Amino acid sequence: MIDSQQFNQQFIDGQTPAFDRTYLFYGQTPFLSVENARVLVEAAKNAGFGTREIHYIDNRSKFQPILSSLQSPGLFDPKKVLELRFDTDKPTKKIGEQVAKIAQHQSQNLVIIAAGEVGYKAQKEKWFSQLQQSATVVVSKPIYPNQLPNWIHQRATQLNLALESEALKIIMRYSEGNLLWTNQILMQLANSDYEQPIKPTVVEDMLADLSVFQVDDLSQALFAKDHRALKIVQKLERENEPLVFITSVLQRDIDALQKISQSGMPAEQACRALGIWANKTKQRGYQQALSHYAPEQLMTAFSQLAQLDKINKGQAKGDGWLLLTRLVSQLVVG
Repeated sequence: MIDSQQFNQQFIDGQTPAFDRTYLFYGQTPFLSVENARVLVEAAKNAGFGTREIHYIDNRSKFQPILSSLQSPGLFDPKKVLELRFDTDKPTKKIGEQVAKIAQHQSQNLVIIAAGEVGYKAQKEKWFSQLQQSATVVVSKPIYPNQLPNWIHQRATQLNLALESEALKIIMRYSEGNLLWTNQILMQLANSDYEQPIKPTVVEDMLADLSVFQVDDLSQALFAKDHRALKIVQKLERENEPLVFITSVLQRDIDALQKISQSGMPAEQACRALGIWANKTKQRGYQQALSHYAPEQLMTAFSQLAQLDKINKGQAKGDGWLLLTRLVSQLVVG
């Protein structure tokens, strides 16, 4: 039994092993198992396996066509790769036995069994034990949060990509453990012309371009006096988010901030006393904003939002998005 990352590393290091007849890829991290299969297929192609067939396996699959293909040489290529991809994590005993039978083939072809996240019950079945005995088994183990920084660093190194430590932390924070997403971000950075090591601002700008933002994201960025708020405004405009809705949300938040500021009480206490509805996240945002903005700034912003509201209603002329951009810029930059 081989760990999925160790399996890939031997190919990356140029230590391509002799091919076995059958490989079984499965585990709790499907992205790594899919990558294992891709790496093996590429190596097999370079070694003369000219044809590749992909068969999807579910509990209604018929195996005779697969067996016939396995036993018959290709018309032009004597060696081929047959990839069996499970479409179920709970294969029946009958299906499992058929797959185990294929794994025992003696042809010169290469069989890849991509089983995905095989259920615990299926792993205890006799057919699965037989399958493991007939194949080179590669298991994708979970990447836990404390392992993620090292995984990102190793993956970046494989891509000849250097990251500043803060840039790596930003990627890790946004990834939420999604390895496929993380790998896509790293590949985009590796294929870019950015100066290395990659700076945090580069990562933040890229993530802003890729993200789908909501109006509350703009509020949170404003509370934190985060320059990313300008990127969010641009993205909301491109996504045709209604300016009327954005204006109403910001008016509500700025009005609440003014009232809390005038009360002289902490945000949580002021919200209760003034009847301002806000969850814990919003209350923390209010408290954070009050540490960044003076009462005069809040008053100016509220006045600009009133003007923006008139533009939205057709009661005044002007470019609403331009005014919103100016308002946000004055808060987070000015």
